[in-house]
Formats: sequence, C-alpha cells, structure tokens
Amino acid sequence: MPYNTTESWDGVSGDDISERKKITLYEIARLAGTSKSTVSRVLMNQSGVSPETRRKIEQTMRENGYHPNQMARGLAGGRTGMIAVVTPGIFSGYYAEILRGVDVVASRHNVHVISSFARGEDDYPELIDRFSQPGQVDGMILVAPRMKVFKQRAPRTNVPIVLVGSYAPDNGWDRLDRVVLNNAGAMNELLDHVQKQGCQRLLHLTGGANVYDFSERRRAFEEYLLRHPTLQGAVLSGGETRAQAREALDRHMDEHSEGFDAVVACNDDMAMGALQSLRDQGLRVPEDVVVTGCDDDPAAEILGLTTLHMPMVELGEEATRLLFERRAQKQLSPVARQSIVQKRLVVRATSSRTEIIFA
Repeated sequence: MPYNTTESWDGVSGDDISERKKITLYEIARLAGTSKSTVSRVLMNQSGVSPETRRKIEQTMRENGYHPNQMARGLAGGRTGMIAVVTPGIFSGYYAEILRGVDVVASRHNVHVISSFARGEDDYPELIDRFSQPGQVDGMILVAPRMKVFKQRAPRTNVPIVLVGSYAPDNGWDRLDRVVLNNAGAMNELLDHVQKQGCQRLLHLTGGANVYDFSERRRAFEEYLLRHPTLQGAVLSGGETRAQAREALDRHMDEHSEGFDAVVACNDDMAMGALQSLRDQGLRVPEDVVVTGCDDDPAAEILGLTTLHMPMVELGEEATRLLFERRAQKQLSPVARQSIVQKRLVVRATSSRTEIIFA
C-alpha cells in the first residue's frame, strides 16, 4: 500500500503539521500581543522582559508548536549554541557527574553540550584546535587534564576555555579560568579526624603526580605532618586503581616491619584496594587500621568508607557559569579567574572505632 503523505501516525493530517511548522516569530509576537524584539529577548534568555510577559510568550509558543532553529538563530548572532566538554573518559562517575552539572546550566541558556574524550595528552591540543575553528562551539571545558598536557604549547584561540580539577602553570595556559577543589582544607579536616581516633602512624596511599588533585592531596598530607611533629607518616605510591593499590600495600607490608594505624588513600578506589589488602593480612578495620578515601563514590557508602565528598555536579555547574560569563564578554580578559569548590568530610565505619566492618 503506498505511503499516505497527508496522514500522520497520531491521526493529525500532514497539512495541519505543515501549517504548524510555518508559524513565524512575527506570528508568535502578534498572538502574544507583544513585539518581535520582546519575543527575541525571551528566546535568547535575555533580561528586560517582565515575568508575566515571558510566561505569556512561552505559553503561546507551546500552544502553537513553535520550535525555533537554535543553530540558525545562534549563527545569526555569531554563536553556535553549543559548548564542548573534553574529559579523559567517561569510565568514572566523576566525569559523568561533572557532565550532568554542565548540562544543568547549559540547558538554562538553551545551549547544547558536546562531549569528547581525550585518550592521551596529545589529544588536548588537537581537540582545542578543532573546536576553535569558526562555527564549531562557543566555549570549551577541559576536565582534569593531566599535568603533562601543560608542557605543550598553550592554546591560541579566542574561544573561552575553563579548566576543571586542574591548575595550569605560568606558561601561557595560566590565562584560563579554572574551577578546583579545596584539597588542602579538606585533607586537613580528614587528618584531624584520623588523629582524633588515636592514630599516630599514618600511611598516605597516593596516585601519580601527573594528576593535579593527587599531587595536591599529597602536598596537604606532607604539610600536615610538618605541623604535627608527634605524628609519624609515610607516602606510598599506589597507582590509581583498586588492584594497583592492593598490590602496592601487600608489597609494602611484606617489605617493611614497621606498622601503621591509618591508611589515607587519595581516592575511594584505592581505599577499597587497601581494605582488601588489610583483610588478607588479618588486620581489622578500624580497630587495627583506620582507612579513609576521597571522592564519595557510590560504593563508599555501601562499604561504610569514610571519605571526602566531592560535589561533582557543582564543579560542572560552576565551570559552565564561568564559561558563559566569558562568552558574554566582547573581548576576553587576560586575567584568569579561579573558583574553589568545597569538599565535605563524610565519617563512616572504616574510621569510627566504635564500629567494625571488617574482621
């Protein structure tokens, strides 16, 4: 049977649909009893429109099925209506939650989000160059680029860029706005808590120095020891994953006779590896050894892991807010801005010596 071009699946005729699509911005203004420029301000989410008028225009657009061409409207104003977010991958909930925060703010501005993965340090300059081409995006957010990235040439672009979870050195990259975590303050609060549990011999399970947050947490740990000379402390490189941390701690306990009564891991995954290693050695958590992590991964709550909660959604929201402020500037300021997002200590069973979860 030939396809009927005048009937849709919901019973509405094709001619009716065609007429609905033909409605123009001028017609919306007439039906709403306002001007074309006022309708345009509502579409661009600009100020200068009363809440009552804005609601009336939005209702008129909904009732008449008016859906403006975002791409064409953006290009007419010199914008694409899109921003790019570059991450090292989506394998961690860390990156997914940041993307969710970006989308929350972007959607308020009727802007679409493009996500791209940088599989290595060399991918960042290439992706920046690609997205800097005319008509690509209105801005970029680079999530947790490894520190080696900043050894390459700084981007030469007028497209605003915001760093998340990283800090660029003074070599051209430092003009980029950035959103970072309060690693030092949060680590101090965590170590105060660990010390109150009676711990005196602390082992910091750290990741690679190529990760900004890891290096900052290690620095905060070492500075804390300097301020508290009665404490004993050591730093152990434990990779980044649960398996690597477990192997590193197993090897450390085999090779060193001196013990420790607290493991302070630089992320939750490594803390979970430490829990496995301690269990294999017959050590009790937290009676024999207190264990803490950082990130507040969903599994941390299930395991009763004391950790530092990282507000990932807030990181994404704040980065996007900074980006849109830059986007609104006619000429980019050479002065970089920094926004610091606070972590929160979450005390659970692995550091509370009134509860035991592993024996």
